[in-house]
Amino acid sequence: MAITYEPIATQTIGTATATVTFSSIPQTYTDLVVSYEGTSSVSNGALRFNSDTAGNYSYGRFFGEGAGGVASSDSASNATYAGIFLGSTGRTSAIANIMNYSNTTTYKSTISTGVTNSAGSPAYNVSFYTGTWRSTSAITVVSVFTASGTFSVDSTFTLYGIKAA
Repeated sequence: MAITYEPIATQTIGTATATVTFSSIPQTYTDLVVSYEGTSSVSNGALRFNSDTAGNYSYGRFFGEGAGGVASSDSASNATYAGIFLGSTGRTSAIANIMNYSNTTTYKSTISTGVTNSAGSPAYNVSFYTGTWRSTSAITVVSVFTASGTFSVDSTFTLYGIKAA
């Protein structure tokens, strides 16, 4: 079975901002992918669906930080977001997969990874998240936001739809 990625929307930031939102998402795909490439001064980049800010999310996170090779993990239930990447000041690439986003009988699952080259050093932050949004609503809005700080000018966000052939 061939799987195809179709770009739905791309946003390149013209002014530093803490939130990027994709809305009116068509319900014609099986899954969604959000990609981020840019420079930021964020502590974490996170996902939120349908503007739900209640504690309806859970995540598990595994990450390594800095040149010292510090590795850690944590998890949260009743969180207010699903994870996407562990941020730091520097160049970041991240991808989040959102499965079964249009299904109205199941919770929504996410898998996301991110790599940040910390500014001014050869240190990298690497993160891997798994997440769940405990809602059976179809996702029509995806927001990527920062816990603190902003996404910098010229950062690019792209939303893709995945179609199974």
